[in-house]
Amino acid sequence: MSPEPRNQIKKVGEDKLDFSHKFMIFSLMQILDVTEDDAIDAITDTSFLSAMKGSTGHDRGIDAVFIDEDNGPTVHLFNFKYTDKLEKLNSNFPSDETDKVVSFLAKVLSKENALKQEINQALFAKIEDIWSLFDSTSPTFVIHLCTNQFKGLTDEEGRRFSSDLSRFSDVSHHQVLGHHIIERITKRGKRHLSAKTKLIDKSYFEKSDGDVRALIANIDARDVIRIVLDDEVTRQRADWETLDFGSYDILEDAFDENVRVYLKKSSKINKAIKETATSEEGFRFFYYNNGITVTCSEFKYPKAVRSPILELKDFQIVNGCQTIHALHEALKENPECLNETDLLVRIYETKNEQLIGSISEFTNSQNPVASRDLRSNDFTQRKYEADLKNTFKFFYERKKGMFSDLPKQQVIDAEKAAQAIMAFILGKPAEAKDEKRRIFSDKYDEIFSDHLTAEHLLVSYLIYKDIESKKLAVRREINDQPDQYMDRVFVLHATYFILYAIGSIAERMKIDITYGNIDKLKALYGEALDVVSKAAEQEKKEEGVKYQHRMFFKSGKAKSKVDYFLSARELQMDDQDLASLLV
Repeated sequence: MSPEPRNQIKKVGEDKLDFSHKFMIFSLMQILDVTEDDAIDAITDTSFLSAMKGSTGHDRGIDAVFIDEDNGPTVHLFNFKYTDKLEKLNSNFPSDETDKVVSFLAKVLSKENALKQEINQALFAKIEDIWSLFDSTSPTFVIHLCTNQFKGLTDEEGRRFSSDLSRFSDVSHHQVLGHHIIERITKRGKRHLSAKTKLIDKSYFEKSDGDVRALIANIDARDVIRIVLDDEVTRQRADWETLDFGSYDILEDAFDENVRVYLKKSSKINKAIKETATSEEGFRFFYYNNGITVTCSEFKYPKAVRSPILELKDFQIVNGCQTIHALHEALKENPECLNETDLLVRIYETKNEQLIGSISEFTNSQNPVASRDLRSNDFTQRKYEADLKNTFKFFYERKKGMFSDLPKQQVIDAEKAAQAIMAFILGKPAEAKDEKRRIFSDKYDEIFSDHLTAEHLLVSYLIYKDIESKKLAVRREINDQPDQYMDRVFVLHATYFILYAIGSIAERMKIDITYGNIDKLKALYGEALDVVSKAAEQEKKEEGVKYQHRMFFKSGKAKSKVDYFLSARELQMDDQDLASLLV
């Protein structure tokens, strides 16, 4: 069983942070599905920054900012409210916070430079990043009101907030309450699910081969939805025709073995699924959709009868998460819309866990999967996990949350490790920063090649973590000493380039990439930072007012300039010599 929610929240962040600050970090990790480092980097709350030894300025009600460039781009703005008083847990979310958010959003969208004097430096750095987006695109904004209380805005205040936001384009909001966070934590443990469903007529085919038995069947879409509803009695009902589907939520435990998370309404494919099923061509849905894939420990049904009742034991939906959720949403809006909709369902009976993982991976191709979970069960990932545990006593999280009960210092996040490898081992810092969505797709074999050892992975990750800890220190300095902002703020964008520079310097100094040399490699940080700083300063001179740290460290130019100053370092050229060459 997963640890009790409060204990899980206590484990994130530094020990000196109070529980309300840890709640921020943990909530961001849950809502955005990001690592602890990314969550901390997103926080702009003044009290949090003060606790981290940087306290200048205000946050104007914006406690965290996260820019998701893989989807949109989308700018997520967070307002957190936490109470440690039991009597306030049932209070509504304070309405004056929404006024702060609306006022702040208006200033951001109108690009008011006066914001720099009104807010803390961490928040202003995020705002500069948002403004740089405006140069090439029109981002979507999502406002998150997040609290440990169990009531959100009153209905009246919710309508007023929606009305206030409606004057802006592409802005939405939602509320994350205490019970939402608790449910997400406590429902992680895998449950053994059983259900009964009815096959349509004799439209089914069975095949067996060694350790697997398969059934291909045609099933009413409403019946498929029913077997994953969050009610045991309902899942066992064969006479479901009068069921009120809107009264039940989907049981997410049914998708534990699915390699993707539910993408909700943000996915264009999900919208297309819903629109197709509810259109005049809904009866053709069987032919348009890839169907559902189910694994189970056992299935049984009476042979030689029409429309037999099929019993499923210990089943999981390993492909079809998006389809089921989209159809459930459609059904809640219009109970009659799926009357003519059938689904192709593939059911596999096997106890071979490796085979289940392969079925899940190979059948998931309908929606692009941006998560490392797609590859989490393959041989390469399992081998890294075993090697790191047995040789170095570190725990490799090929699936997010696998080792949430262990000390975080011993846990290696697969996605962050892959980004570190791209910068440190492969020499591709810009790609590491800006193309992480490709890590577990077309870049997978390049990153996790036969030449990459568990030791290389470990060293890359540990140096990355060391750079991130130093970046956090810089954030504190910037907030505590605003006069350093312009000189130091580049560090917030340059992690993977500093990592790349350390790798390049180590190669030229013939320092082997081994765990035994980790302290020597970390000691190169100062030289690497100096090189990257000079690269950024040179670009700023060339670009003038057009220069933006965020855009520079996403570009190929950044690596070229870093390489130039790395070569100059090796030739022991001073700044005057460099200046004469650059003229």
